[in-house]
Amino acid sequence: MAATAAVTAEELEKGARDWFDRHKKASTNEQVGTLVVASLELVKAVVTLLTEAGIEVAQTPPVRRLPDVPRWEYGALTGTHGGQPVVVPLVPASPEIRLFAPTEGQAVGDLVATVTVPSEQIEKGGWVPAAAIANQLRPALSAVS
Repeated sequence: MAATAAVTAEELEKGARDWFDRHKKASTNEQVGTLVVASLELVKAVVTLLTEAGIEVAQTPPVRRLPDVPRWEYGALTGTHGGQPVVVPLVPASPEIRLFAPTEGQAVGDLVATVTVPSEQIEKGGWVPAAAIANQLRPALSAVS
């Protein structure tokens, strides 16, 4: 059996962006599903970039619900912030990235920290690139305080 080539962070992000673009054009019922897939693919791209940078993170199931937008679900990654475990749901095209204490199931715990992607790194149309997200998360997830 032939080995399969690894998927790059760029390919994963392209998939995320394609799903996000479909989300904007989808009917209301389809928007939820397309946004979940976009978020899951974005998480994979960011996890790949952070792992390549030596940061210990992992994609976490299940998708997460945020306290202020309970209708929507997002993919998330786990890591460590200040010596404590955190869960980081990624909302496609959002420059604000929130780190939460982990909980059981789909909920998130208390807000631990927030990082923001600078506006000059946001692409036309509002897309926030995986590399920009990873760059903002790198110090937050590697800090031990």
